Amino acid sequence: MQGVAERVDVVVVGGGLAGLAAAAYLARAGLSVGVFERAAALGGRGATLRERGFALNRGAHALYRKGEAAAVLADLGVPMPGQRAPASGRALRGGALYQLPTGTLSLVTTGLLGIRAKAAAARLLERVPRLDPSSVDEVSVAGWLDGLGDVPPDVRAVMEAFVRLTTYVNAPATMSAGTALRQLQRAFAGGVLYLDGGWQTLVDGLAARATRWGARITSGARAASLTQTSASGYAVALADGKLTSARAVVLAVPPREAAALIASSGAEAPASLADPAPVQAAALDLALARLPRPEDRFVLGIDRPLYLSVHSGVAKLAPEGGAVIHVMKYLSSGDLDPGADREELEALLDLAQPGWRAEVVHAQYLPRMTAAERLDMATARGTSGRPDVEVPGLPGVVLAGDWVKGGSSPRERLHESGYGEGRAALARKSDVVCRARARAPVSLGRLLSNDRERLRCRGSRAGDVRARPGAAAARYVAAVASLARARGLESVARSASPAQAPRLPWRVAADPDRGRRPRRRAARDR
Repeated sequence: MQGVAERVDVVVVGGGLAGLAAAAYLARAGLSVGVFERAAALGGRGATLRERGFALNRGAHALYRKGEAAAVLADLGVPMPGQRAPASGRALRGGALYQLPTGTLSLVTTGLLGIRAKAAAARLLERVPRLDPSSVDEVSVAGWLDGLGDVPPDVRAVMEAFVRLTTYVNAPATMSAGTALRQLQRAFAGGVLYLDGGWQTLVDGLAARATRWGARITSGARAASLTQTSASGYAVALADGKLTSARAVVLAVPPREAAALIASSGAEAPASLADPAPVQAAALDLALARLPRPEDRFVLGIDRPLYLSVHSGVAKLAPEGGAVIHVMKYLSSGDLDPGADREELEALLDLAQPGWRAEVVHAQYLPRMTAAERLDMATARGTSGRPDVEVPGLPGVVLAGDWVKGGSSPRERLHESGYGEGRAALARKSDVVCRARARAPVSLGRLLSNDRERLRCRGSRAGDVRARPGAAAARYVAAVASLARARGLESVARSASPAQAPRLPWRVAADPDRGRRPRRRAARDR
């Protein structure tokens, strides 16, 4: 060991999207943060390959416009340049292409379904936004479709294809219908964005925000072990022997890596981390000098778990005249031949984009791309079966990622790829960080989450804070002022000073909606 290299309030292990989002929130709250990423570059699954003017994501990525990821990015001020993907395309069945039924007109005109099937599909698609996902958390997708009554086989196949599209999961017999339904509703509500420059845009934006607020990010630094040095302190040892001490630790890494670090501390890793079932896809990402058939930009497999999309059709991912295509196969437990999977992807390209082979500038094939670290199974009660954010026996150590309880879909991939979970995890441990720093009770959780709690740490009421003199009160009011400005409450922000602490509208600062009179409706609105 080379001794303590630095001391920070919080260490974040993992420089993927979840880790960077957590670091940005923590740094914005005024805490000193150190981020350690084992790879040479940041981003994890969100990293983008830049090749001769093309931007290739690691498989198809889409940002849900109504998802928590977009809300968090907007809250942090991270740019999300891009365009909404069109809700139209082709359906592949029996080796032939049909119009994909995504709306009233396409449902009426498609040759994919017969008359009775079209009527049944219309009724089912109309019901989906109103269904309660929590009522089917313990039911599989197959069981949910069985329970809907007389669903024609063709309509069932279309719904299963939509589930694959929105979740990346090809396991209708085991996947929780609650998870699937939540993601379907999210997709129907706002659609998705394809991002200019690929998801590296988000990675770079989050890293820039975190460093701007003071976080220190180190890549090529693998966390080798975690040691609890006191009741409220930890030391994280890197592979090169350097140590960093912290009051709290965020493990924004895959489950097995998190389990290994927890075990290195002497604590027992939760059993749910030992053998997660990842969600995987075979992905072929192509940069083409020219798109052979511009009219066929999206294909969804109905009788086969396949996907093709020309992301450069709406996002800036290729030089003038070029194209970026993502082709995928949603894998099941029975898919064991990566070579056969690639042949199937290339056959889909031959059908949708004949002549593509002569236009290839660059290709990357990911035979086992991890789309999500954990499959939400019906037998595990869907998202309720995910590991808790808090690590038992290690107060101040929390988990973050798309596999942790408290988030949404497996792939929002981020999507939400960990934003919601990391944010919720940090919120729940805010009191640990506050007490460890011996600062004024500025609630880290309140600054990290949007729930309507009073601005305080656990057990510290606003009245207690006002009685604290000096620098502690100054730090608290500074946090109130910052929060108030972020919410457009300039009058509250201007009144925030230690001298005026007893008169500050604390409840209003914590909940700007409290005390607000309802707007009187005009006669024409009645």
